[in-house]
Amino acid sequence: MLLTKDVAYEWHDGVALAAQLVAQVRADIPHAEERIPDLRGVTLEGTGALALSAHPEHSMPAMPGAAQLLQQLLSGKEQPTPLRLFAMQAATAEPPMSLALFAEELEKWERPNRLAKLGALYQRAFEQIGPAALTDEAKLREARAQEAMRGPVNSGGAAAPAAAAKTKPATAKKPAGQNANAGTVVIIGVVMLAAAGGTWFVLNGRRPAPQPAGTVSSETTPSDGSTTPAGSSGSSPAARRAARPQGSAATPSAVVASAEAELARGRELFARQDYAAAAAAFDRVLQILAREPGPQLEELRQVARSMAEVSRAAIAEQVEAATREYRVGDEGVIDPVALGFLPPKPDPATPAERLQVLEVHINTSGTVDSAKFVMNRPSFRNSWWISAAKAWRFSPATRNGQPVRFVMRIVMDDSAGR
Repeated sequence: MLLTKDVAYEWHDGVALAAQLVAQVRADIPHAEERIPDLRGVTLEGTGALALSAHPEHSMPAMPGAAQLLQQLLSGKEQPTPLRLFAMQAATAEPPMSLALFAEELEKWERPNRLAKLGALYQRAFEQIGPAALTDEAKLREARAQEAMRGPVNSGGAAAPAAAAKTKPATAKKPAGQNANAGTVVIIGVVMLAAAGGTWFVLNGRRPAPQPAGTVSSETTPSDGSTTPAGSSGSSPAARRAARPQGSAATPSAVVASAEAELARGRELFARQDYAAAAAAFDRVLQILAREPGPQLEELRQVARSMAEVSRAAIAEQVEAATREYRVGDEGVIDPVALGFLPPKPDPATPAERLQVLEVHINTSGTVDSAKFVMNRPSFRNSWWISAAKAWRFSPATRNGQPVRFVMRIVMDDSAGR
């Protein structure tokens, strides 16, 4: 209901929900690396904790299920581009990352006091949705829980509860002779169908129907139960390579194989952070599949579209990071460290009129691009300090492990009397 009732929450609330779910699943559910509840099986409580359903129909694979759930919670929310990249990578990684690693990476995006944050989110939802709707939802949840508890008992063949037995309408029993006659009719019908099927196979089964060029032939089922393309030998290597998993619609064409290879190449480029080349590769996948109609390829198209979008967002993030200048106190930024001489800090008792502020712009290589005095206090040594600052060297500032541009302000005492 948080999603369907448009309850206002921020991206960090969605991160808190996903982190709490993963934490409870890993603590309370056996074999947590295999299954995790989906959104239907997760309920936020007033304490900030989550109530999790154990119904098998309300679950999905733990990974990439947890990452997909995070994407659902963050959908439509303003969020940091690196967080969007992380969610996309976790949802599409092959092989999938472990649930423990996902939880560890998710912690980097969390804010303090998770339970208090989720409790406040519950209160906002309560005020917006109203107690009546939440009560109805609680009743439905309780009914689903009872159904889940009854399911294993009834499926195992045990007797149903007494109350249910009283309300079940009685069914009249058929005479034994009538049942025997019905069984005889069924057997005769099966024999006739088998004979008709055998006759058709002898006359027509070995002549494949003519098909338009470029289409994939239908499949026949041999007596051993395996599935083999019609008109081909089940024992040939080509037939074995063309065999698809049970339930697939058709044998992949050369065009689809080319698209899958290009998609894999794009993912490798994305992992190497070559986002421009990765975006071009994903666009190439869409161009290849544009000539291959069929709804069965929509999932492949969707992955390529999503990865292309995220790659372009990463390019924008790189451009912004390359031009943005950070300052002292910016979140996640480690300040640069001087590798040599810097002016000493002035004595706290120095009068304000004797102080100057030198602003130094340090690039990602640790060298100084420019320097200027912020305060307008003319001094015959100002130009000397600016020239000296351009020779200073630093270990560059970093953010998320990557060098970034930085603006450092240095307070100094350069009175003419000294």
